[in-house]
Amino acid sequence: STDRKLYIRHFNGSWQEQATTNPILTAGETARIVCVYDGATSFKVYKNGELFQSFTLANAFVNNATAMTICGVNGVATPSLMLNGNLDEFFWINSAITSSQVTTLFDAS
Repeated sequence: STDRKLYIRHFNGSWQEQATTNPILTAGETARIVCVYDGATSFKVYKNGELFQSFTLANAFVNNATAMTICGVNGVATPSLMLNGNLDEFFWINSAITSSQVTTLFDAS
């Protein structure tokens, strides 16, 4: 997004959205961003191995057939809602991980 905040959007009967309070990156910055979701309503964002912000989502993610989109909004071609940069080494873990596991992953890469 143009405000450099990280937006988390998911569909649970209607689109739900949460954004970091502050910009997560500055222009030209390279960082490792890790997002951890506990399967209910807790969502944590780590930047370079340190907790950046925690959220309590209004509604849990729904396990449904809605396609997941990384760095954009599913079916929307609005440039202000897209990542303006590069994404490298993306991976998905199907369980919530602890702060120390985030640090271990950060230190190993």
